[in-house]
Amino acid sequence: VWLRWFQSWPDPTLSTRTGRLPSIRAAMVGLSHSALVVLGALLTTVGLDVCAAAPAARLGQCSASSCAETLLLAVKATVASGMEPGDESERVLLEHTAVVDNSAPTHGKVQGNVGLQHTLGALQKLAVAVVNGTEQLTDMQREILQGIREGMERMVDATFTDHNESQAEVDRARDALAECDDELDNVTIEGKARTSRSKEASHSDCRAAQKSLKALRDKDCRTYHKSATNQGMPDCMKTYDPKPDIEDDYAMHSMHTCLSDISAWASQLNSSLSAERDDCHGAAKLHDRKILECNQLQIAYETAFCNYHEGLTGGCSSYTSCRSSKTASQRRVHEGVQVAEASRKSEYEAAARIDCLLKVFYVSAAEQQERLQGCASIHVNTSALDIVYHAPTPALDCTTDPVATYPCDDQWLNRSYKTKAWYMEAPTAACTVCAHLTTPAPTPAPTPA
Repeated sequence: VWLRWFQSWPDPTLSTRTGRLPSIRAAMVGLSHSALVVLGALLTTVGLDVCAAAPAARLGQCSASSCAETLLLAVKATVASGMEPGDESERVLLEHTAVVDNSAPTHGKVQGNVGLQHTLGALQKLAVAVVNGTEQLTDMQREILQGIREGMERMVDATFTDHNESQAEVDRARDALAECDDELDNVTIEGKARTSRSKEASHSDCRAAQKSLKALRDKDCRTYHKSATNQGMPDCMKTYDPKPDIEDDYAMHSMHTCLSDISAWASQLNSSLSAERDDCHGAAKLHDRKILECNQLQIAYETAFCNYHEGLTGGCSSYTSCRSSKTASQRRVHEGVQVAEASRKSEYEAAARIDCLLKVFYVSAAEQQERLQGCASIHVNTSALDIVYHAPTPALDCTTDPVATYPCDDQWLNRSYKTKAWYMEAPTAACTVCAHLTTPAPTPAPTPA
């Protein structure tokens, strides 16, 4: 009978299946829950592809492992739709069995929660009727109640699974924000700052040495120039007669005496002037070499500062963008999870109340009234479903003040060079502009042929 009924499933009018409902119901009432599950598995085994043939609205998505259970659910729901008016309690319970089996929690899911509230209301009515003695549970109702109870257990398990996933999502949002701090790479930026400071010190020391060498050059060359322009010739040279009277012994003697004085003076003067000249030229060469060395150190310093400027401004800009993006993402995650958290707690509370009502049916008649009253005042602790939210971590101090001025900027030149004690005697060479701050020249338009 079941095989024939399911083989007619694709019929959109349901007329064929509806006509067979009485025989299906009779077969169903006589079987236990486990027997129905086995029957579903057998139907699948013999080649009846229920998952493929059944409408999605009836069966939903089913895997090979859950096909038998889904088959059972479809049978119950379909049988319920064809029951007589006198079977209202069974029909309602069967419908709520379907609701429970499809109440796996998801973010923002409201339909499942509404369905649970309807199930809770139906169970409350049934429990009151049973406790008051106006209704007795049938075997089928007991089977359905057992199905609801099992569905509640699955739903609670899924609720905690979903809770753990939400907590993990919140934690990932926190970790993603923390990655901005790691990406800032303060170590690299600070390394560039240290390099810049080191190059500045080397350049400044060099210019101070250049100043000292200039002073030495000026002193030595002044001495040489002074000696060269103040030679202090012997007095006899003023009256020296290059054509003496060879008959005049005194004149000849005076000539030889003067020449002797001139020779001694010239030899000493030449020796001292040569030494002073060497000192002047040597000091000038040392000074010139120091200028070239300092000019190279100046270029190295300006290049290092430009690297520091580029690293700090780029790093702070990227860090600000990263923080803004990840903070906004964390806020969106929190907002979504808060909605899901509230929904889970509401579903969990409804499930706990449903479980409480289900237990009413499994105690003795003498205990049912007290158990039912306890369900009315039950307090459900949902703290286990609390999500731990993380406040955004404080932003790191990333300021570009140290590079607010940069090479070739007037303020930077004043601070780095012109206010130094050595600048007047050891002026710097032309400044090197930062490459990353220069605007490339536009490509000229091609010349028409």
